[in-house]
Amino acid sequence: MLRIELVTVGRTREAYLAEGIAEYGKRLGRYSQFQFIEVKERRGVTDPPQRLREEGEMLLAACGKGSWKILLAPEGAMVDSRELASLLSAWETKAAKGISFIIGGPDGVGEEVRRAADQCLSLSRMTFTHEMARLILLEQIYRAFSIRSGSRYHR
Repeated sequence: MLRIELVTVGRTREAYLAEGIAEYGKRLGRYSQFQFIEVKERRGVTDPPQRLREEGEMLLAACGKGSWKILLAPEGAMVDSRELASLLSAWETKAAKGISFIIGGPDGVGEEVRRAADQCLSLSRMTFTHEMARLILLEQIYRAFSIRSGSRYHR
């Protein structure tokens, strides 16, 4: 079974978002081994480049060894749900050890994370909180699996 990780900076503070993330994480269990990993936000570091560097090191260290890394960032490619389902199939063949989706904190991610990413996607041209982006991404991953399996969810 494919291993899927969502690796993020900071914890989810809003209860309704945490509940949604937990629900879609549970649903993903039908199709994959899902793990949600939150690394600590470096709030005490006042130098933004240093903060992004430290958070980036933690993000990359938290990704499964040998996983295919997908960064979520505003400049990434935008795909629809069916295209994401196709990408998921393609990544699965390339990523024998799993797929790590990476979402940075409020200030994004540093250059080292961008360089380490195997691919970069964007959820929308609109701006979402990084916490809301987690839930939206998980729903879209679940939708992609449902498209692949032919379930009624996508309808």
